[in-house]
Amino acid sequence: MKCFNKFTKTQYETHQMKNCRSSKFESQIIYPKEGTKMKLNINILKKQLPKPFVVYADCEGTLIPTNENKRFIHTHKANSYAYKLICSFDESLSREIVLIKGDNATHDFLTAIMKIRKETKK
Repeated sequence: MKCFNKFTKTQYETHQMKNCRSSKFESQIIYPKEGTKMKLNINILKKQLPKPFVVYADCEGTLIPTNENKRFIHTHKANSYAYKLICSFDESLSREIVLIKGDNATHDFLTAIMKIRKETKK
């Protein structure tokens, strides 16, 4: 039997499985009281560095019906990809949106991403 409730370590040590067997699942989430001010630790934010490069990508695909296997109804065939490279510290290193189409779109997309990876590691 598994218990899907969340516990701290001390709560888990004293936890009994009979609480899990009830059909009524009660959440262990405790929300702050209304009007309580949330405190943000500024020291953590100071340690964060902006990502120098970000790639936004998307793909489009076609569903192809399969008659061979009754378990799988369709096969997904990717037919196009688009990506955009954005540099946070130098706009000249950012690139326009690139569209990749065709039968080898997946291979061409992954090749382009690996090339970007090598170029941005410098």
